[in-house]
Amino acid sequence: MRRFLLILLLIIILMVGSMFFFSSFYLSKMADFLEVSDPLQKADAIVVLSGGEDERVFEAARLYKEGWAPWVVMCGTPLLWKYNEADIMKEEAVYFGVPERVILLERKARSTYDNAEFVLPLLKKWGFKKIILVTSPCHSRRAGLVFKKVCSKDKIKVIVHAVVPNQFTLYKKDKWWTDHESTQRVVGEYMSLLFYWWKGDL
Repeated sequence: MRRFLLILLLIIILMVGSMFFFSSFYLSKMADFLEVSDPLQKADAIVVLSGGEDERVFEAARLYKEGWAPWVVMCGTPLLWKYNEADIMKEEAVYFGVPERVILLERKARSTYDNAEFVLPLLKKWGFKKIILVTSPCHSRRAGLVFKKVCSKDKIKVIVHAVVPNQFTLYKKDKWWTDHESTQRVVGEYMSLLFYWWKGDL
């Protein structure tokens, strides 16, 4: 944890410095730090987080069809009235070729930490001991730290998998500072990392 905080502090210093020197090299490194992907392994389930649904669901469907896991878990957020992101993600997954019978839903979470806390009972109920966690590249470090912390107490292994850019990807990693939405994602993710560290959720 101390090493992680030192790295995070260094990245923030680089961020401030880069704003003065407009160095694309350091700005690129900021995005690189946020992205984490473990080597893929066969698992019991693929867990997909909401927030970048199309690209994440598409990637999860690809992994399922390649045989990396026999189950897919959609973690969504309540929307208006009776609607939920998890249900929409399920429809997308079916469209992309995932059988409806292998899709499980977690509908209550409103944050990354909630995702981990609320999906854990489902993983335990189904006896899953190893999961592939699918999320967007800039979200993968924080999501991985949270899920590994929450799931470790029940000895569930978490394999973090950042989405491989596909036709639904809007995030411009290599030039994020030139794109409004990508800038919001990167800056917001650093703020979330600090907030989660302050709360002790990492």
